[in-house]
Amino acid sequence: MNLPLAVQKLKKLFGIQTLLLEGGGIANGSFLQEELIDEISLVVVPAAECNEDAIPFFKTGKYGAKTTFAKSFHLKEAKRLNDNGLWLIYSKN
Repeated sequence: MNLPLAVQKLKKLFGIQTLLLEGGGIANGSFLQEELIDEISLVVVPAAECNEDAIPFFKTGKYGAKTTFAKSFHLKEAKRLNDNGLWLIYSKN
């Protein structure tokens, strides 16, 4: 799938300016590889995933290049969520 073309068509045909990406690690990684992510909204809570098959937040898959370089984001905002977690918002550098 040509993700940049798909995003361009959504904007041109439907006037969509902003997308909410709620993918798994592979979908997130695919959009990140194509530099289509401008902001990351991350909620951190005191819970642990103890499954060795769990997919991380960003993962490369069959889509796109095999070599992916780290992408840099900066902390835009941080909010405390009651006593249990943090909501971190990062913007693309």
